[in-house]
Amino acid sequence: MKKLLSVFVLVVALLSCSRNAHLEFKGIPVTGSLKDFCSKLEAKGFVLDPMETTANAVCMDGTLAGESIKAYIYSTPKTNTVYSVVAVINVDRNDGIVETIIADEYKQWDQLTDKYFHLKDMLTDKYGAPATCTEVMDPVYCQGNELTALRNDKLTYRSDYKTDAGTIAIQIAQMEHSLFSRDYLVVLFYDDTQNCALHNKEIVDDL
Repeated sequence: MKKLLSVFVLVVALLSCSRNAHLEFKGIPVTGSLKDFCSKLEAKGFVLDPMETTANAVCMDGTLAGESIKAYIYSTPKTNTVYSVVAVINVDRNDGIVETIIADEYKQWDQLTDKYFHLKDMLTDKYGAPATCTEVMDPVYCQGNELTALRNDKLTYRSDYKTDAGTIAIQIAQMEHSLFSRDYLVVLFYDDTQNCALHNKEIVDDL
């Protein structure tokens, strides 16, 4: 009887731990106050970017998997609890990935997809096969016109990984600065399930 009771207690404890688990970014649970979370990132060498920081969103420069990134950390509006981290890899102005009239788009696309698939492979090694994966281009665009399709929202490269604690996604994206200048990006999203629910609740409570 005592043995059965011990097993039951162990199972309950394991289930409780599973429910309380949070997604991690750089080994840091995606939870707690925005200030505390950012302090932990600073201890790992991240540096605050005050130009892109607000009360519930902080931008920091650092590295992830050997890549230079901008990390955007988001917190809930009332309790200021961290619920999401977005890591942006600019592939890369210094390497000629900002579009100009004379840019070599073939090279740009190759560098962009090399980065995307390299990071996707690492995520798959860690989390298993993605729960969803979309890597398609509108058939109206032919090979060699991938960046044109991306600019016109006719191309999607995205993979989502589901865990008990949250979702990690990787996506190819772009950000326009002017008619002839834009960045091509690989973006990773870290969304904690429990705290995303808290974020939605705090917003709904205002209605």
